[in-house]
Amino acid sequence: MTNYFEIIGEHRGEQLACEDYSPEAKALVDAVLPIAARGNNVVVVCPPSTVYASAMLAGVYHHLTEGSGPRGLVVVPNSMIDTWRHSALLCAGPLRVHVGDGQARAATLLRADKIDVLVTTLSTAIALQQRATLKVDALRSVVLVWPELWGEDDALAALMTDAKEAQRVIVTSDPTAVDDLIERYARKAMVIGGLAAEETAVAPLGPVRTVTARESDRQTALEQVLEVLDPATVSIWAAAAATGPTIDPEKDGWVAALEGSYDAPAAKVVIAWDLPLRPRLEQLLKAGEVVLLVPPHAERWAAANLRDRRPLRLPSAIDTARDDAARRRTQVTDLLEAGLPTEGLLALAPLFERHDATLIAAALYQIAKASGAPLSTASAAPLAPPVMGIMWISAGSADNLQPKDIVGALVNEIKVERASIGKVDVKEKFSLVELPMADVARISEAFTGTTLKRKRVLARPDRAREGRPARPDGDRPRPPRTERPPRRTRE
Repeated sequence: MTNYFEIIGEHRGEQLACEDYSPEAKALVDAVLPIAARGNNVVVVCPPSTVYASAMLAGVYHHLTEGSGPRGLVVVPNSMIDTWRHSALLCAGPLRVHVGDGQARAATLLRADKIDVLVTTLSTAIALQQRATLKVDALRSVVLVWPELWGEDDALAALMTDAKEAQRVIVTSDPTAVDDLIERYARKAMVIGGLAAEETAVAPLGPVRTVTARESDRQTALEQVLEVLDPATVSIWAAAAATGPTIDPEKDGWVAALEGSYDAPAAKVVIAWDLPLRPRLEQLLKAGEVVLLVPPHAERWAAANLRDRRPLRLPSAIDTARDDAARRRTQVTDLLEAGLPTEGLLALAPLFERHDATLIAAALYQIAKASGAPLSTASAAPLAPPVMGIMWISAGSADNLQPKDIVGALVNEIKVERASIGKVDVKEKFSLVELPMADVARISEAFTGTTLKRKRVLARPDRAREGRPARPDGDRPRPPRTERPPRRTRE
């Protein structure tokens, strides 16, 4: 077992160990981490999924621990800047990491010497270099993330020429597409995850079904897949258990198993939350019918690595509007079949003399729809209370944090409804917040990077107490009370 503490220190090692990688992902991590931590050049070949990025960045961050001022640059595709926020901050430790594609904020922080590592797009990095705000020649590490997705990389030459003394790390899903770039900027670098020189190209794997969904929308897409397919049994696989989906196997009885970092068991449907490495995809195909959640930026990877691919169509906005219209027509039909709507006829009789009845009906429908009022006179059933989940936050009372600080940040910065926030439990080194189960993953991703009491925090769905048996009565047994001796009185 790899001792991450010895390679990247206790703090980053603990964060990385908590990710709980699958065996093949862990093998990739174990190979990349010491090379990146020593400051050597490396090329990492993996699917375009941010789950594989944390370990690689942990090694780079360790290399950048010593020093001052901006000394690390991570260049990501334009469409992926938001999805890299969690990965970029996970193992940052004391390093000040800024993630964003805006020039104004980055320039202000750079001039104030408040950035150690900048995670941005190529166009923003070039613009900051041209304004002499980003001192590229002082960088100790430059990380190029999936450059095959950039479209144009001609402007990269000036950036890399000035950073000639910096460590070069290239992350790619298609090494043949960036051969020239690797030859120019990472020549003789160690290649991890790619084919050996004597190996030939491998054939795509399949058959698979795919669903296009952004990484931030995977929870919703997963729920829609389960609703559309309604499989008798299903297993869900994620490359890292800590960043997997939020699913309650006991509540959703048709979920056979929720697998984080180990082999997915045989099931009618096997859903891949992350893009799998080739050995994992081979195992998933043996376990059942595979459905992959593919981000839009990974279409190139999917075309090269998947065969017999069949897109799975999920409900769209048009389907929702069509179902809503059908439901309202049913309400009107039920009212007409229940008897003559005398009250409505008396109220509308004067209008029938001046306007066409069809137009009046359409106007009433539009008014009812805008107000949100049901057309039926039957009383609506009370809504069931939402199922609550837990969000873990990496700050607590030791940081002078109070519940009101967390609630204020959720309401004012993340725009969470105050009524949907449950119990806020502030421990010494971390905090737990009750939120609707369906929103925990989305809110956690948005909350990561928020500053509380001058500390940037991490957030993720909490699974620490899953599987812990509950006490039958919820309280500890108390010893019986003893009788107090009679009070002595003065004579």
